[in-house]
Amino acid sequence: MSYRTIATSIVAQVRKRAPAVPVLSTITHNHYDYRNADDPVKRRLQTMFDEMVAACQTAAVNVVGATLKEVSDQVLAHPAEPEPFVCEGAIFDLAAERVEPVRV
Repeated sequence: MSYRTIATSIVAQVRKRAPAVPVLSTITHNHYDYRNADDPVKRRLQTMFDEMVAACQTAAVNVVGATLKEVSDQVLAHPAEPEPFVCEGAIFDLAAERVEPVRV
């Protein structure tokens, strides 16, 4: 699967969910030298960013860089909207009001 396919899918999912503060994020590891343009890790990260920006442009989404603090401040500026609890799978036995052990 290409970075473009992944980025396009992520942007579409975020738009569909329509969060109050839409965010695209990625995790990186600080032991890599991202300044070295010849490093394959740097090239993959750059490709990922380029595809995320292209997917946003295609979807007419404005890309704005932000720190975690800025995103958190924007989220906290909105009133909390509690979401209903959704029980998925066989972890909870609601009829017996007990938690079943999860086997791994």
